[in-house]
Amino acid sequence: MHIVTSRKPGKPVRHYIYAWRGGPRIRTVEGGEKPTITRDDVKAIAAALEAARPVPKNTIGGLATSYRSSPEWKSLEASTRDTWGRALDKIEAKWTEVPLRLWCDPRMVTQVVKWRDAMAQTPRAADIAVAQLARLLEFGRLRGQLTVNIAAGIPTLYRSAQRAEIIWTDDDFATWNSHDKVNQALRDVAALAAHTGLRRADLIGLVWSEIGDVAISRIARKKSRGKRRRVVMPILPALQQLLDDLKSRKRKPGVETVLVTSHGTPWSGNGLSGAFGK
Repeated sequence: MHIVTSRKPGKPVRHYIYAWRGGPRIRTVEGGEKPTITRDDVKAIAAALEAARPVPKNTIGGLATSYRSSPEWKSLEASTRDTWGRALDKIEAKWTEVPLRLWCDPRMVTQVVKWRDAMAQTPRAADIAVAQLARLLEFGRLRGQLTVNIAAGIPTLYRSAQRAEIIWTDDDFATWNSHDKVNQALRDVAALAAHTGLRRADLIGLVWSEIGDVAISRIARKKSRGKRRRVVMPILPALQQLLDDLKSRKRKPGVETVLVTSHGTPWSGNGLSGAFGK
């Protein structure tokens, strides 16, 4: 165990307890003398040591470790790595010590389907987890560690709504704009999305330098056939009026994004999704 004590003028003394020097922090104690180790600390240190234990390369855990450091993984967008990373965490929690040789047995398909069905209450998350397992196994197959990808072709659980149920009507926007939990910043996001059709990452990343006199020109964040393509959309009168309104929003110095939060800061992807969810 390693304890670091921080003393700053005008602030209480803080003791940061780490599992070992250079290891993860397990507890923070504010004030008082140097803390002593507790039973919970011992458990946390044991868990940290277990997590730091090298994973055998011939297991799913070892394959996942290789995948996370591969060029394929590093080329993904941060938001994609975040989503797929959570799915990989589920895979490792369930299968990490399972030897790769067992994944060449077709009977493992049944085990994967059972795992998928156990997550049926969240069908989209279940489908993402199975899809990520298929990507992981394909990564291993292409590197000669597996002879077959038994997760490929497993049917999905989620059934998307009909297109008519997804498209917002004028009544939907009126309901949204009048809701007491929807502030101006969220109304701005919905309005700009409706006028431009931009995806979330492009909406929150759009900056004023990409707004021209007659068109918006932006390199899309999402790749198409492995490349990011320039999106050019004309600025029609209704969009121009919206942009004029958005220029009047209060923003902190140096913030150049078209959309800002109620605090005048740029939106993050997770922050926007969380705000919409509320």
